[in-house]
Amino acid sequence: MIKKLLFTFLIIDFFLLIISYFIGGFGWILNSQIAFFSSLFITFASFNSYKKMIEARVEVGDIPLQRDELDKIDDPHELYDEEKKKTINIKENIKNLKTTAPATFSIYRIGAYLTLFLSFLFLTQNSLFLIMPYLIGLLIVPLTTTFSLIFINFYK
Repeated sequence: MIKKLLFTFLIIDFFLLIISYFIGGFGWILNSQIAFFSSLFITFASFNSYKKMIEARVEVGDIPLQRDELDKIDDPHELYDEEKKKTINIKENIKNLKTTAPATFSIYRIGAYLTLFLSFLFLTQNSLFLIMPYLIGLLIVPLTTTFSLIFINFYK
């Protein structure tokens, strides 16, 4: 699935390059490409860090592997366990924060956001920043991911 998404990103980026060339030339191409690759880097860094976190939790046994157990976890209406009442448990929230913190603050994600920040700084300091192509380039990855997942789930 990741390869399909990456292929989709690259096809859309190719069209973005062509459109950017005809609309605004070098400035549009530079801004859209810097934003696009920064956004792509952030997406893959986030995916990688969360994947590692989940794999570590499966190894430890925090996440069960049997489908019945996963169905119980994914059950938003608590159909399996009606007597269980949802309560706000501070200890459970702190435990959840501790288990997700490594993925949230992973070196990959920090590096990706730092790349985004430094590229934005580079464009602004050199008077090359154009807001419209930058935002378009930045939004391509999340929008493509969202619509791809909707499209895939719709046709299943």
